Amino acid sequence: MAFIKISDDVCLHFKDWGKGKPILLVHGWCLASDSWEYLMNELCDNGFRCVAYDIRGCGKSDQPWSGYDLDTLGNDLGSVISNLGLEDVVLVGHSMGCAVIAHYLATHKPKDVVKASLIATTTPYLRKDGTNQEGMDEDLLHAAIDAMKKDKPAFVKSLAEQFFNLTSKHTDISAEMIDWAVNLTTSSSLKTAIELQQLLFFADLRTTLSRITIPVLLQHGEDDRSSPLELTAIPSRDLLPNSRLKTYPNEAHGIQISAWQKVCSDLIEFINE
Repeated sequence: MAFIKISDDVCLHFKDWGKGKPILLVHGWCLASDSWEYLMNELCDNGFRCVAYDIRGCGKSDQPWSGYDLDTLGNDLGSVISNLGLEDVVLVGHSMGCAVIAHYLATHKPKDVVKASLIATTTPYLRKDGTNQEGMDEDLLHAAIDAMKKDKPAFVKSLAEQFFNLTSKHTDISAEMIDWAVNLTTSSSLKTAIELQQLLFFADLRTTLSRITIPVLLQHGEDDRSSPLELTAIPSRDLLPNSRLKTYPNEAHGIQISAWQKVCSDLIEFINE
């Protein structure tokens, strides 16, 4: 297995597949680089080099007690790029990974990143407050934390229905694939799960998005109940000065797994433009 040493107490596990124009993928809340493997396999077959890493506390990366903030996670992303010498790279994020990418692009203004795709984004701001009346109630966050402290595996498994929209007649995903995704998510530490859930909920990137000038493709399921289209992708599109939105009927939050063929096709078209 390959690792990048970020600091004395943190090494990040990564996968580096294929040859060609580089694509760096950043996974969502408590998942791991393995969650990208269907997309990566297809991208590599189409002549791209794909790099995916496990965010600190997730997958096979180290599980430090601290560092679960956007500044540190953005610095981790930058360290992966610099350590691997990636140039003219395309960043691809899923869910919380989109927030990490957005923060990194706005604060670091990297010259070696040319485009970005935000899949099932959680940006710009999830929390309901006086400036975001359509947001999510904070009680949902507290309930999630309480459930994880009591039984994290059961909580993660309960998310699968919404993640894949399992009650929909349009959903075609096996029980084995669901179990695989759940197992990936439960590999993170409890500390990581709680810290990243809080980060996800409170991150306000409304002013951040307006500072990103590279082309951005937003890819979002129309039936995403984890990050509803009207709360996330549509306002993100409106805030990003050089972006467009591609939506997928009948798809939920986990489209990088459930609809990887469609997502990959549109991503390749976007990169090659």
